[in-house]
Parts: sequence; C-alpha cells; structure tokens
Amino acid sequence: MPLVSLEDLDAVERVRGDRRAAELSRLAAQAAREVGGPEPSEEEIVAAVRSAREALYRERSSTG
Repeated sequence: MPLVSLEDLDAVERVRGDRRAAELSRLAAQAAREVGGPEPSEEEIVAAVRSAREALYRERSSTG
C-alpha cells in the first residue's frame, strides 16, 4: 500500500491553490469585460485572494 508524505500533500495543496487563483483571475477578467470596466491588475487579484484566504482562516479558526 503506497504511503503519502506530508510533502506530497503540501504539493497537492499548492497545485490546488494555483488552480483556484488562476480560475479566480479568469473569472475576474471575464466579469470586468462583461460590465465594461477595466480588468483588475495582477496585484489587485493577489490582494483579493489574500483577503479571502485570511477571512477563511479566521472563520475556520473561530469555529475549530
């Protein structure tokens, strides 16, 4: 039976995070095009992702 190391799990989580960030970026650009506004900059997207993650961590830590 194969074992999974913590490093393997970390790598999977990084890949998942990268995919979620890419999807968020794509959706943000699509939404900006649909409303006719400027597309958000990479810095704005990163800041929004950080803010969302911090809120999620706070929520998880307060309920856990």
